[in-house]
Amino acid sequence: MTLAAEQQEQVATELAPLAERLSDRLNPILVKEVRQSLRGRYFKVSFWVTLTLATMIGLGVLLVSFSSTREGASAVYGPQFFVAIFACLALATQVLVPFSAFLSMGSEWDENTFDLLVLSNLKPRQIVIGKVQSAAVQALLFYASFGPFLVFAFLLRGLDLLAIFLCLGISFVGSLLLSCLAVALSSFGQGRFARLMLMVLLAIVLVQGTFVTIAWAGQTMMIPSLLRDPDMLQGLAAAASIAAAVAAFFFAAACARLAHPEENRSTGLRVMTLVGIAVGLAWATIIDGWSVDEDVVLGAVMVGHAVLALATLFFITEPERLGRRVAAKLPKSRLVRLLATPLLPGGARGLVFFVCGSLMMSAWALGYSFIAEGRLVFTTGELDALVALPLYGVIFLGIPSALFTKRLDSLAVRGISRIVIVTGFIAAIMLPALIGFLFGLPNWADFEHPLNVFTMIHQMLRKDGHYEEARYFLVAGTLICVALNWPRLVRAAREQLQAPTAASSDA
Repeated sequence: MTLAAEQQEQVATELAPLAERLSDRLNPILVKEVRQSLRGRYFKVSFWVTLTLATMIGLGVLLVSFSSTREGASAVYGPQFFVAIFACLALATQVLVPFSAFLSMGSEWDENTFDLLVLSNLKPRQIVIGKVQSAAVQALLFYASFGPFLVFAFLLRGLDLLAIFLCLGISFVGSLLLSCLAVALSSFGQGRFARLMLMVLLAIVLVQGTFVTIAWAGQTMMIPSLLRDPDMLQGLAAAASIAAAVAAFFFAAACARLAHPEENRSTGLRVMTLVGIAVGLAWATIIDGWSVDEDVVLGAVMVGHAVLALATLFFITEPERLGRRVAAKLPKSRLVRLLATPLLPGGARGLVFFVCGSLMMSAWALGYSFIAEGRLVFTTGELDALVALPLYGVIFLGIPSALFTKRLDSLAVRGISRIVIVTGFIAAIMLPALIGFLFGLPNWADFEHPLNVFTMIHQMLRKDGHYEEARYFLVAGTLICVALNWPRLVRAAREQLQAPTAASSDA
């Protein structure tokens, strides 16, 4: 044995324990998924088809560019070639890879292997992380295989390095975001029909998201000076941070779906909802600056309320009682238990969550305007809108959900209650308009009635708006909502205060 061979064997012997420790630390789901995907037919076919397509499209672009050069056009081919290759890369990383993650999660239901994952003592977080990490590894393989194409595009001149790195970075972030969405949607598709519907929905989102990325990359490559614009960079940073918050929400949704029924399935989602809204409000503050624009502030509050109401639709229809594992992990202090009410699972606590989220947004709007301008810049109508938004939410969410509070342990009843809330909201807008048409009430026939939140908010924002009827409706509706939900709120508070701690339950 030569000296070089002996040195190589010694190095391998020294690195073997380190490699073994690193392999033990790897997520077992990641190892399983990577092995299955690389050996599976889906990845092999999609990989070679994508490379072949990229080669053919690249050759076509070069031929067209060369023929245009003979006719007197510019001899710079880099941007056109890069956009063509980047389109194939985006198709692979933002469509094929997330779709593979969706199929991977769905195979756990088809092959009945999810029970084995649960028995392996893996936490839902580890399962979801493994699925997303596997998708990231597949995406990196595509990036590595497209490396020669991208280098060749740079050699064709006319490309900006910053633009290249930004396009690739945004594509990778988009791939991770869509993979989290794919895993979250697949976790809800235990039945074949439901999975088929979710698959169609996912395909639409993936294709549209990929087209947006390709269009942005094309514009950036053709006009690289846009990347030196501070507003453009600020918009990219805002989009990246909001995308990260959305991905975290999808991640929390997948973990909640895979958790045991007695575990806490709601707190993570509630926290991520507030984090996403806070990120949006923070960027509204940064973009608006020290010169407060009432339209920007009120627009951010309205969008935040829409997101909050959509999330609360699921929180407010959760089973009322705390799971055993959740109750056992409550803090010993009763004050801390009460302060944690908005974040704990339960339908009544979901209503408290909505109220707290609304107060957070109203406090931001008033505090931001007062700190920036030294005074409140809102008119009376705009202040009325800030008050009316949470009250409308409380009425349309709280009253219907209170009717199902005793039967929310049933999955079917929870689904029905959510449908009732959505249809009730639509009916509250349509039926008064129909009544106004039949009985000759012109304002109601034009959808200008107190149950139409959109029209009433619009009138409140107008200086000459008339919305006196809305005030009576909001007061009456809020009192009815409180009366219907008061018993469930009292039961929820009593359950929190009387729940045994982990130490006492172990004793």
